[in-house]
Amino acid sequence: MNSHSRANWAFEAAGTYMPAFEVTATTRSGAAVSTGQKSYTVAVQP
Repeated sequence: MNSHSRANWAFEAAGTYMPAFEVTATTRSGAAVSTGQKSYTVAVQP
């Protein structure tokens, strides 16, 4: 598919957030692949 995307984030309050993401895909041969769940720490300041 060759796509590129960007995301914007907005937070209602200052603090430390720990979102978790997982990316999955299917290869051309039909095999399922995954990054597994990855967590990130985001510090939001007022």
